[in-house]
Amino acid sequence: MKASVDQQLLLLRLEQLDTAEHAARAEMRRSALPPNANEMYKRYKSEGVAPLAEAQKALTRSLAVLGKAQLDLDNLANKLERYTSDLAIQKKENPYSEALRKKIAAGEERLPRAQRFVDHREDDAARDQALVDERQAIEEALWESIRPFDEQIAARRQFGENRAKRLHASFYQVKAQLPSELFEEFERLQYRYMTPAERAITHFPKSICAVAPLIEGACGNCKQEFSVQAPEDELVYCPACGCMLVRAVPPKIATPDTVEPNPPDWTTEVWLPIGRCIAVIDDEVQGTSAQLLVNGDIHIKGVSI
Repeated sequence: MKASVDQQLLLLRLEQLDTAEHAARAEMRRSALPPNANEMYKRYKSEGVAPLAEAQKALTRSLAVLGKAQLDLDNLANKLERYTSDLAIQKKENPYSEALRKKIAAGEERLPRAQRFVDHREDDAARDQALVDERQAIEEALWESIRPFDEQIAARRQFGENRAKRLHASFYQVKAQLPSELFEEFERLQYRYMTPAERAITHFPKSICAVAPLIEGACGNCKQEFSVQAPEDELVYCPACGCMLVRAVPPKIATPDTVEPNPPDWTTEVWLPIGRCIAVIDDEVQGTSAQLLVNGDIHIKGVSI
């Protein structure tokens, strides 16, 4: 298969954009926390959320018992009122009058006990409500201590999502400049080691290099050295890793979105190896937290989990 020098550079550009998009999505899906943030989140759950939930359950139970006790007291008071009214309308003594007097006496004896039971349940509910208020204050104080980290994570994820969308759009702009057979070859190389199930995953990790530069007679992906005798417009493949090699690579390839706001401040730095998949020459992606290197590692600041 043949391709002009410009078309080969466009294929290399596709590889760069595809890798950068994977880096942006990896950054978007990961949380950036300071070293002690995980402990702070655990403390928030163990000392804030869990005790508050238990106190709220206890308050719910107390209120349910209080409601039933108050209902029983109201029913007893209503019965006494009805018995007293029925007794008042009796014109002369009869067995029913005597039964009413016994019911009234029993009700009047039970009424103070029922009232005391309601009072005790009100005390329990008040105590549980005070405990809920106390634990609510603790939970809110702990949340305030981690809220800035939560907002930072949300800002970083939004930043990564916006950048991934721009890279995705740039990818398809470059794709439109290529003949369909060249793009099909690019896709074939991308998926050459993947199973159909792996291809179906939307955000499959970028671990296969499709196009790499030929740097001083060596593959930019696997570093295998070999000589190339083919014409300049003929596509060349690395005999070791199988990726397409581009020979006419300028010293630096411009990266997309060079004028872009800086991402939110990061708190830690780690290395996240994504695979030997990069096709750019020691080129830093400006305006993002990812630095793409020829060895295939992607430097993503702030990734801690």
